[in-house]
Amino acid sequence: MPPTNNNNESLLGQWCKFSRESSSSTVDYFADRAMFNCNDTQAFMDTEMNRETDHTFLRQEAQHQDESGIEKTRREELNDHKQRAVDEKLAKDAEKVEKVRKEKERLAAIGLETDCDIIKKMVDAKLKDQVELHRREGDKEVLMKSKMRLRADWVKELLAAVDRFEAHIAMASLSV
Repeated sequence: MPPTNNNNESLLGQWCKFSRESSSSTVDYFADRAMFNCNDTQAFMDTEMNRETDHTFLRQEAQHQDESGIEKTRREELNDHKQRAVDEKLAKDAEKVEKVRKEKERLAAIGLETDCDIIKKMVDAKLKDQVELHRREGDKEVLMKSKMRLRADWVKELLAAVDRFEAHIAMASLSV
């Protein structure tokens, strides 16, 4: 009776365990070992391959396979793939850092606007920039962007942020 409902499932479990224990081994090596155990190859070798010429032939075949460089090529390809993945990740990280730096510079160039009349006349993009500037100044009470759907919501939130900012400045000047 098989150990599981699916014959492949037990092999898959064996492969998972084998790959954890022997991380540098290949699928081909695992398949060869499984076939060796499944076909009872050791008993065949004990009864039929007991001459020295058989052993010499097997050693020559193994040496020929090693000299072909298949495994070396596979490992080089694997290492090249891993290096490409690392290089791509580093490039993406550098792009993200550059994007954040440019956004900080752009917002710093805009500056905070505290005139309520000007704020009421602003277009959506400028309103969003001003709200983001207040958020970056440390105003924790600014609503999330998803909570502000209409232009009126953005104006209302920005005016409230300006009031908090001016109150904070007034408190700082009184304490000095």
